[in-house]
Amino acid sequence: MAKYDQILICPSCGARDLNLLDYASLLVLKPHVGLFTIQCPSCQAKVTSIQAIPQELDGTIDQAAQMLDAGMGRDLSR
Repeated sequence: MAKYDQILICPSCGARDLNLLDYASLLVLKPHVGLFTIQCPSCQAKVTSIQAIPQELDGTIDQAAQMLDAGMGRDLSR
């Protein structure tokens, strides 16, 4: 179960179970802040919100950045 600070409320139907860990897309804007898109499990609306990135996603984000040689994953010694 997600912690309360990882939950969003759907503005379309009011559902209170949108979990940041279940994002459809995530754009990292700056360290520890991202633009999340989540699909509401109740009404299927796409909800977009700028939120603090949960610590549970740190490893996944680092791995993706390294695979793409992007941003924080970039090896600056090359």
